[in-house]
Amino acid sequence: MLDILNILYVVAVVLLLFGAAIFVHEFGHFWVALKRGLVVEEFAIGFGPVIWSKESDGILYSIRAIPAGGFVKLPQMLTSEAIEGKVDDKEGDEEEKVEKEDSDKPPPEPLPQVSPLSKILVAFAGPLMNVILVGPPGAGKGTQAQRLQETHSIIQLSTGDMLREEVASGSELGKQFKEVMDSGTLVPDDMIISMISSRIGKDDCKIGFILDGFPRTTPQAKALDQMLGEKELKIDHVIEIKVDDDAMVKRINGRYTCAQCGAGYHDKFQQPEKEGVCDHCESKEFTRRDDDNPETVRSRLQVYHDQTAPILGYYNKKGVMETVDGMVTIDDVTEQMNAILE
Repeated sequence: MLDILNILYVVAVVLLLFGAAIFVHEFGHFWVALKRGLVVEEFAIGFGPVIWSKESDGILYSIRAIPAGGFVKLPQMLTSEAIEGKVDDKEGDEEEKVEKEDSDKPPPEPLPQVSPLSKILVAFAGPLMNVILVGPPGAGKGTQAQRLQETHSIIQLSTGDMLREEVASGSELGKQFKEVMDSGTLVPDDMIISMISSRIGKDDCKIGFILDGFPRTTPQAKALDQMLGEKELKIDHVIEIKVDDDAMVKRINGRYTCAQCGAGYHDKFQQPEKEGVCDHCESKEFTRRDDDNPETVRSRLQVYHDQTAPILGYYNKKGVMETVDGMVTIDDVTEQMNAILE
């Protein structure tokens, strides 16, 4: 009996000390953010389902079921638009539902402007992180990157989105990208590295970034490291989302999007609330990617195993490689990642 009591005592002390460490860590972000005038939406200890919460002065304080860390939700730390005092009310992605906005609601008030110095000070109250998410098509890299962006205030960088934005901007680099893409050839690695180098030099990346979709090959990984080294930066975490190929074929094969607003849905995992009607724009027209058929998906998975999987060994030798189980629920994958980054 005494042995059991001793074990319970040790467990209680460990949990108490761990909880105290989490509280101190997150309180650093919280306190500095308030002192610098940032908007704080939530101060949370733990992840997952909320077991207790209380709102005070517009801030939600919560304790969650999984004591693997915590977070402070700071909307002005998420995007460059928010830092400049603009509001981005577009949420969600192709794997998660977003509730339809009430068109009768007044537009949200702009967020207060935040100086780059304030953002850096808030970040230094906790660790700076540069993260790479690795996984085959359909593993959920984009979903998890957006979630990490929200909970850790580090910017998601999707090379695909960056390419499209650069082309749309009409910049000199964008014109070069368009010329290459129109020719049907792959964009050279040095041009991609140049684009990433320019992007991470912006203020919203000074506390860290999440690369989603790059690097795809070992030469790209080495070129990225060289560029970061010249900036006295480095990759802190490389997280592989490990999934089963057969499950990925089923997951990708069921995807479709709204032809009007681009909202993502799935035949099994995420259907519109009203059958045949988009939750966001109420359009009744949907499209499926031509390459989301089983044969093409398996071909893309094989390309991943041949070209991208070898970078796992490269980063493992550097001691920054971690793996999470991508076959569990989206929330469970997020919890695994948060445990790594805390």
